[in-house]
Amino acid sequence: MKNILIILSLLFSTTLFSQEIKVIQVNAEWNSANTRSDLEQLTGCTYQFGWLKHQPKAIQDELLSVPVVFILKDGEVVKKHQAGISLKLKISLEEIQQEINAIKED
Repeated sequence: MKNILIILSLLFSTTLFSQEIKVIQVNAEWNSANTRSDLEQLTGCTYQFGWLKHQPKAIQDELLSVPVVFILKDGEVVKKHQAGISLKLKISLEEIQQEINAIKED
C-alpha cells in the first residue's frame, strides 16, 4: 500500500509540473487540398484539426488566411503560422517539430 501511494504521488507531481503542448490546425473546407496531414507525426504534443466554420466567430474574424497552425503551451498561443496568399503553409514539419522541442526546453 505504501508503494502504491508513493507511485501515485510521483505520477501526480510529474503531471503537475509537465507542460502541455498542443498543435491545432484550422482550415476551410474550400481549401481542403492544402490541409497538412503530416502534422499528426509531431511528437511531444497533442494534435487537433478543425474546420474554420466550426470555430467561434472571434477566431474566424481574427484569421487572415487558412490554413493556420497554432502552437499552444498550457492553453496559451506561443506560435502562429498562417498561410499567405498561396493558401499553403510554407513551414516544414521539421521546423514545427523544432519549435515544439524548444518550447519543451523552456
